Amino acid sequence: MSQIGNGMAGRRQALQRMAAGLGLGGMAVMVAGCVSALLPDHVDVTDEELRTALSRKMPWRKSVERLGELTVLMPELLWMPDKGRVGARFPLEWRDRGSKVLASGWMTVSLGLAIDDAAGGITAQAPALEGLRWDGLPELVTALVRPALNLWVRESLQGAVLHAWTPSQKEQMSRYHLRPKGIEVLDRALRIQLQKGA
Repeated sequence: MSQIGNGMAGRRQALQRMAAGLGLGGMAVMVAGCVSALLPDHVDVTDEELRTALSRKMPWRKSVERLGELTVLMPELLWMPDKGRVGARFPLEWRDRGSKVLASGWMTVSLGLAIDDAAGGITAQAPALEGLRWDGLPELVTALVRPALNLWVRESLQGAVLHAWTPSQKEQMSRYHLRPKGIEVLDRALRIQLQKGA
């Protein structure tokens, strides 16, 4: 019987260690999500670079990881293959990306707490962790994930806007809360495209 008891205690301790690891890892991810909201979301692009990009027929590149920064791009417009760099970044809302990361971290913390409950609880030994429990978790996750979902919808619209270049589609893009810099770049590119067709 003592061997069985020791085995159960060992498994419980392993689960508790896993729960603590998930909790700490999730909190680290949450911090990363908060930090990402502070990063810049664009660099300037000149009219000449816009003309150069518009004259090319490049394959779609929806995202590129450059210098450790996740960047959402309008691929034909902003990717400059001959210069080996990003000419400009389409309006990237780091708050949306950050919210997605933050939600993932919070869900990881919650999973750790759930495992902790199943293992008998280490929160009794570490009362500070008790503050992480929150009955409104579903509402919080929903509030954090919805902006990320909006960003995914906005990325899906980019193809239609790029290929058609109509004012109505540009207006459609603006409904998705693009930052002023992104709308300004889109306006300039639209003017250049219309001048080419004149």
